[in-house]
Amino acid sequence: MTTVFLLAAYGWAWLVWIPFVIIQKRSGGEFPLLVVAIGAYGPTIAAVIVTAWMDGAGGVRQLLRKYVIWRVHPGWYLAAVLVPSIPAVAVTAIHLWRGGPLGSPDIDRVAALPVAAGLSVLVGPLGEELGWRGFLLPRLAERMDLLSASLLVGVVWTFWHAPLFWAPSGSLISGAPVTVQSVAVFLAIVAGLSCLIAWVWHHARGSVVLTILMHLSINMNLLATIFPAAARAQQQMAYAGIVALWLLVLTIIVAERRTWFGRRSGGDVDDVVSSS
Repeated sequence: MTTVFLLAAYGWAWLVWIPFVIIQKRSGGEFPLLVVAIGAYGPTIAAVIVTAWMDGAGGVRQLLRKYVIWRVHPGWYLAAVLVPSIPAVAVTAIHLWRGGPLGSPDIDRVAALPVAAGLSVLVGPLGEELGWRGFLLPRLAERMDLLSASLLVGVVWTFWHAPLFWAPSGSLISGAPVTVQSVAVFLAIVAGLSCLIAWVWHHARGSVVLTILMHLSINMNLLATIFPAAARAQQQMAYAGIVALWLLVLTIIVAERRTWFGRRSGGDVDDVVSSS
């Protein structure tokens, strides 16, 4: 059923995105944000359809309850918000240490943050997370250790974005040349972030609320949003950012080896959801 889920998740998104990418490339017109948003709901739609097929209405209700697992330790909320920023902070610190400027904050962007956050949730995390971390990750984690499962989700997540590589927006590659190098960089970043999200997901009892929050934190990149100079530094020092990301991931793996290399029982998350 995992294969059916992947076909549906990719199929929905790609059938929405590919025609608009072709039209945009030929006409040079706008690429509507609404189109990105509609395609982004492929993983969630696929998760609901496949769950309904496998487990009926009861299974769908249990899946949707993962949206309301919110009673977790406050520290995991902080982790969801702050941990994705650590590589960006590290790169910015190196930039400042080398004498680079941070500059003044962009007040207009700061004022627009609430609206930007709301749009960002709708365009990506809300449409994706029930599929990636509500459906796919738990099933993979039943068959393999959490590290392998999160890396596999990272690969799936990376190439699900593929049509948007050629679009003006929607992925880290969008608007830039699509090369083997750029795809490899994107894969390295997404796989590392997938591990970080899986870490929080594991400790937050499979909460999709927390993974949506963490996905939002990744997409917003507050430091780069508020300080344009930090955004330029992160772009110029992309490889340093990848190194910082994977040093963070490896530190967490070493510190919690049993989390990453132990096997989960098949009912771990579902039992928690049922009791919520």
